[in-house]
Amino acid sequence: MEKRVGFLFDIDYLTQDGKPVIRLWCKSKGEKGDNFVALDSSFEPYFYALAHDSTLTSYRDDIEDKKELIESIRVFTNAGEEPIGVKRVELCQRKLLGVSHTVLKVFTSHPRHVPILREEVRKLGLMVLEADILFTIRYLIDHQLRPFDMLSVEGERIDLGYSEGIIATEVKSIGGGCGLSAFKLLAFDCEMAASAGGMPSPKKDPIIIISTAYTSPDSDPGPDLSSDSSGFKSRLFVMSDEEYSRGDDKRLISDFLQFITEFQPDIVV
Repeated sequence: MEKRVGFLFDIDYLTQDGKPVIRLWCKSKGEKGDNFVALDSSFEPYFYALAHDSTLTSYRDDIEDKKELIESIRVFTNAGEEPIGVKRVELCQRKLLGVSHTVLKVFTSHPRHVPILREEVRKLGLMVLEADILFTIRYLIDHQLRPFDMLSVEGERIDLGYSEGIIATEVKSIGGGCGLSAFKLLAFDCEMAASAGGMPSPKKDPIIIISTAYTSPDSDPGPDLSSDSSGFKSRLFVMSDEEYSRGDDKRLISDFLQFITEFQPDIVV
């Protein structure tokens, strides 16, 4: 078991074996500020359902019937694919406009199933609540996290290839972003050779030059660099005359992607 402490500067999710896995992109506190990614596969997408007549005395029996109906939902989207269904349904207490209600908490197997299943739940005559909250935002809300909060993450260390990783068993906020490490910033711009003087088309017109400007507390990642008094460094990726005659920008793009891989920017603009 390993414990890492760092600032949260981005969040997204990926799909592994059909299940969503939250990715927390973090930067260690300190002058060096190493990056690491925390993976949390324990969080499940969900939304709420509430009957319009939830104040009636017969509501408890009715909500149990609705629960069974929701659990039996199956939606076929494409031929040959497994039907989409609700993972499970739980009864819980929530407040709506200050009034406590017994509601149905509807769990799904994947965030992309939420828009489909919420419409099926509405067809049962139920009010759907909080089904439009993005999966990653829901994670932040439920874990009381904010961007640039300092996080404490415990779990098993792994090598993700693109970053050091940790399979999280516990994630919690331990404060605000005081003492934030310096970020690697990168800006880039592409210029294309337009055909016949018109607007360039990415399908047929090659990229002839890519310019970059960046800041980094680390050492320079490669040759052909320059810098100015603002502290920004720059690097150009230029197509050769021979490549231009062939309209071949493969090498230029490959060199640029290699630069990105080696530099590992925190923020790209």
